[in-house]
Amino acid sequence: QYTYSLSGLSKLDATTSYPLLLNIMVKQEEYELNDEHINEIINILIILYVRRNITLIPKASNLRHDLMTMKNYIYKNGLKSNDIVEYIKKEVKKIIPNDEQLTAALESGIYDRNKKTTRFILITLERVKGNFFNKAKRDSLDEFTNEKGTLIWSIEHILPQGLNLSDYWK
Repeated sequence: QYTYSLSGLSKLDATTSYPLLLNIMVKQEEYELNDEHINEIINILIILYVRRNITLIPKASNLRHDLMTMKNYIYKNGLKSNDIVEYIKKEVKKIIPNDEQLTAALESGIYDRNKKTTRFILITLERVKGNFFNKAKRDSLDEFTNEKGTLIWSIEHILPQGLNLSDYWK
């Protein structure tokens, strides 16, 4: 049920979240977590990593430490069910970049800072708000053209290439 969200985390280079997430998924029954809880935790982490990858705050080493601390706290304190979700929300809120930091980073441009996150954001926007894909034209945003791993869709499919861009595209 959460395959798409997990693939989203992998596209965001969220490897520092894996120990926490693996612990929660392996001990899902012991922690009394249902699929809804797991999905909520994954979505919290996606939001954290999108903001982190855009602002570069917090540093990766600090984030790794914070997430390991959460994993250990959950285990040592015997948290269960919704208490785990609420604890993770509370702790992520302490470390997630705020709106001002996010706005400043967005105004300075994000594509050169993190192409993967920019791609993730654009694809998510298309899937949520767009109307290009439908029953007749299936979503192919994550598909590759060949064995070498060249993606079918790229930023260049949106922004025309060349030196003579019109004012509209600038």
